Amino acid sequence: MDYQNHDGLLQRLAPFDCVLSNGLSNHAPMVVEALAAMHSDEYAPKWLADYEHLLSPRPAQHRSIYASINNSGWQSAVSDNVRYADWVVFFDAEIKASGWKETCQVWVGLLVTGFLSAACHGVIRVGHAVRALNNAQTPQRLHELSCALASWCVSYQPLAEHVPEAGTFNGDMLLRNLPLLDSHLRRNKGSITAGVAQLVKAPEILRHIQKLQAPRGQQDYDRLASLAAQVFLNNVTSKFTAIVFTHGITACGASIQLAPLLGMTDQHRLYFQCFLAIAALHAAYAKAPLGSREEAAMSDSLPTLTQLQRSAVEHGDEHVIKLAEVATQFYRRSGDVGLLMAAQACQRLIDS
Repeated sequence: MDYQNHDGLLQRLAPFDCVLSNGLSNHAPMVVEALAAMHSDEYAPKWLADYEHLLSPRPAQHRSIYASINNSGWQSAVSDNVRYADWVVFFDAEIKASGWKETCQVWVGLLVTGFLSAACHGVIRVGHAVRALNNAQTPQRLHELSCALASWCVSYQPLAEHVPEAGTFNGDMLLRNLPLLDSHLRRNKGSITAGVAQLVKAPEILRHIQKLQAPRGQQDYDRLASLAAQVFLNNVTSKFTAIVFTHGITACGASIQLAPLLGMTDQHRLYFQCFLAIAALHAAYAKAPLGSREEAAMSDSLPTLTQLQRSAVEHGDEHVIKLAEVATQFYRRSGDVGLLMAAQACQRLIDS
């Protein structure tokens, strides 16, 4: 990993909001970290220069988060974009007082039920921040962790809670038999968050997902990433669907960074939430049950890992870059070519 430019870029990004001027999530801190992880840090300044026109100034401070927590509890201060700066100041203080790992342990445990918030961008941004800190602890990276946690807080939107029962992993079976959201409830364009939120109107789907079982001990995120890639390949036919299903894979990349910071119960809660994200995207947006995918769409010859990452950098789209980095990371661990197929398909569809 090469983080030569990383701290300087984080310094440039610090004054900006977690939401872009177009209302979408600010991907810049995540992309510059993904480029560093791919040994492509030298391309990050140019990438940011091209993206910078979308950035929006951070809102002014509103009122103390500590006062809100003391008066009404932490949940009274979340789910409100106006309070982003308040949360950044709060986490700067918490990290200084308690340490970044301890702060993550507490707040990832609290926020994990909002894993799907803002299409998983909160948890994904925290995952990138944690990986950069594991590389080196600098003031800029500590502040970026504050910003990442704050972005998760202001977008916080819980969907379902569950601690998986101990047992043989059954996630693949659950996905194959997962009921899909009725057509009249679907949001086939616009906000992914709004589309997934429709699942609260289909509690039978959430109950099905909550049947997840998982072995105790080390959680197998390689298996979840492969499932997420299968869901991607089963469903992507357009730029929109490529973006939707990318988040199931990149959420797995975030989870493997965060799990070691958590106690055992919270590790299992995180594992369920990661599976929930994959399953919820499938239920809300899938065109067909899992297992009936058309192989013809995936028959392209596969590039080398270096070629895949280089073409992602040249492509420049934030989702393409982040997916290529995560897909190659998991491919090195599991050898599942479906991950590379997904990253390649994402490049092709978003380019179209």
